[in-house]
Amino acid sequence: MGINLSKKDNIESKHCVPLGLYPSCNWDNKTIKKLILEKKLAPIFDGIEENENNEPLDECPICFYFYPYLNKSSCCKQPICTECYMQIKGTPKNEGSCPYCNNEGFNVDYCGAKSTEEREQEEQERKKIEEAQIRIKKEEEEREKERMIELKKKQEEEAAKEREEREKNEKNSLDDILNVNNNNNGKKKRKKKKKKKKI
Repeated sequence: MGINLSKKDNIESKHCVPLGLYPSCNWDNKTIKKLILEKKLAPIFDGIEENENNEPLDECPICFYFYPYLNKSSCCKQPICTECYMQIKGTPKNEGSCPYCNNEGFNVDYCGAKSTEEREQEEQERKKIEEAQIRIKKEEEEREKERMIELKKKQEEEAAKEREEREKNEKNSLDDILNVNNNNNGKKKRKKKKKKKKI
């Protein structure tokens, strides 16, 4: 179910009261109405969980509901709905800190609904970000693939080196055994010769 938008002239005057997103609100209704009518705060609407009809709505990153109008933090220009702003701020006079960048003196600006051009620009930027993320992921996968190939090559070289060293040691051991046998055979022959001479 979409959000029913009134005529533009009546939007602020008909959406000046908190709708119960939070159990309590420490802001006076007169103050809220005054700020909304002065266009210092976004009008308050019931948010929707899913923007299934692709209406011109924006998501509040705090409550994750979609709204036709949002404020922007004065410090880092991040979107936030009016009820979330009032809840975080606590009271109009409270300094508070920005939930996004932790800047002290949390305040917001309201610039009205986004234009078609602004939404198109945001969509283009979103696509660029997605493409960059895909490219980075592919590059990381390629680097990981190359790293695994290099690791496998190194392991094969080490295995070949160990095999060569083992074969060399085995050959040396065999040569040592042959040398011992040859020495023993030589001693036996010399003993036999000595015995013949005695006879």
